[in-house]
Amino acid sequence: MKVHAIIIDKSIPDPNLWNKLKVIGKRESPANFWTLFKIDFSKVDENLIKNLQENLIGNFYFHYYNANEIKVIFKEKIFTLTKDKITWKEMQEYGLSIGVPKDQLTIQPISFEDETF
Repeated sequence: MKVHAIIIDKSIPDPNLWNKLKVIGKRESPANFWTLFKIDFSKVDENLIKNLQENLIGNFYFHYYNANEIKVIFKEKIFTLTKDKITWKEMQEYGLSIGVPKDQLTIQPISFEDETF
């Protein structure tokens, strides 16, 4: 099954974990503050996901998606969402409660059709 993840470079400082990921695209912020990486997650196992989750720093999160669902992974919590943004409310409230700015809780991309990099 085709699965992609979006992970910001600053969220996971451990280079050993990055070496285990297959980067298939990247987009840098205009001022080079961060880089978003698109990862082929099709063959990623639960142990690697758990390792990534455990190594998230601060209030960062990452997400991955397939044709049917979206998983949003915070250090302490995982949310399973659909493309219907009504299912995002609990995740967004949690993100706000741990200090994630509201504008950073609009997850993109959430489908293969939305990908721009």
